[in-house]
Amino acid sequence: MTRSYDETVDAFLDRVREARNAGDARAYAAQFSEDASYIAFMGEVILGRSQIERTHHEVFTMRQRGTRMIVKPIDVRSVDVDTSVVTTIGGVGAQPAFGYDKFQT
Repeated sequence: MTRSYDETVDAFLDRVREARNAGDARAYAAQFSEDASYIAFMGEVILGRSQIERTHHEVFTMRQRGTRMIVKPIDVRSVDVDTSVVTTIGGVGAQPAFGYDKFQT
């Protein structure tokens, strides 16, 4: 991982985390391309920005309402100059003491 990819991935993950912690499914989904493939920690595959938004609206307003997310990249693979596949480790919880317990690509 080069420094420029580190900074780009870190900035992306910061925007994702901020939108997620605000419970804003639209802002969260906006961080992904229109035709994104999103693989959630349980292996669920979500295809496309609109499906990412719909799925996360339910997550943010029902199942995980009021929770916060931590996330950090553990692997970044460059596909081309504009595209990377990022594998992260993260966690979601209501208390500041929750830890990293999920992998996601």
